[in-house]
Amino acid sequence: MKKYIIKINFLFWLVILGSFQINGQADITDRLQEALPTILSDQYIQVLAVMDEQLDIETLENNLNTNSATLEERSVQVINNLKQIANNTQDSLINDLEAGLANGDILQYKPLWIVNMIMIETKATYLIEELALRTDIQLIDLDATLELVEPTDQNIVTMEQNSAEPGLKIINAHLLWEMGYTGCGRIMMNIDTGVDGNHPALAATWHGNNVPVEQAWFDPRDNSLFPEDYQYHGTHVMGTMGGLDRENADTIGVAFNANWIASSSLYSGFSYPSYTSNNVASFQWALDPDNNPTTINDRPDV
Repeated sequence: MKKYIIKINFLFWLVILGSFQINGQADITDRLQEALPTILSDQYIQVLAVMDEQLDIETLENNLNTNSATLEERSVQVINNLKQIANNTQDSLINDLEAGLANGDILQYKPLWIVNMIMIETKATYLIEELALRTDIQLIDLDATLELVEPTDQNIVTMEQNSAEPGLKIINAHLLWEMGYTGCGRIMMNIDTGVDGNHPALAATWHGNNVPVEQAWFDPRDNSLFPEDYQYHGTHVMGTMGGLDRENADTIGVAFNANWIASSSLYSGFSYPSYTSNNVASFQWALDPDNNPTTINDRPDV
């Protein structure tokens, strides 16, 4: 199995958990300002335009707790509030971006609602300065790429009958198994380089065997219809979470009877870069895989 270190920039956590001072125009982050002079006239750059209005998640949570809201009620209110704020505040910017698409200044844009922001890919660097003058945008940042550091070593692991990985016993997983906790009836998810959906230790528990594909696999790159791994790391991680070689009864993962769903947002080493916006899109999908906020059985437990 390969060993990797993943280095990820999660600006959007600051956005969703924090607040920004309203000053009448958007801030351009230092790293975006440093990147702009290096962009050639015909080169595109991806940026994140964070809208000024964001959901006050702390107040909403307090209200839900005060009213002893059920999980179903929380799902509906959180998702609908997030979507409503995005729908109410992004239209003006989207109209301007459509004009940029028409004249070739913008290659693509992607609205997001889990954080009220829009990813914009543009070759017109002057457009970023114009965006900074808008009062409906709070922050403009580089859509930073995610880096996957190559392994320093690797070892080939052989399957053994009626065995388990040593690390599982170190964390006392076997004691939970003896109590009947094997993940049965639960859904787990990873966001990584993808997962090999045909891997013998994982194929049987892919949730896509039971539900439509789009509720069990999300690839923001090309909307592929079956789990695949672009760098093997995600398969390794999913194996640690719930792998089981059922032919040999060789237990590889902690919750080997849980179903799994996955999203790929790391493509390091491929022609398609790994962007922060893809990671945000993966979390957004995980919040509501079946695109129905009134249901919660589609959402991963972990």
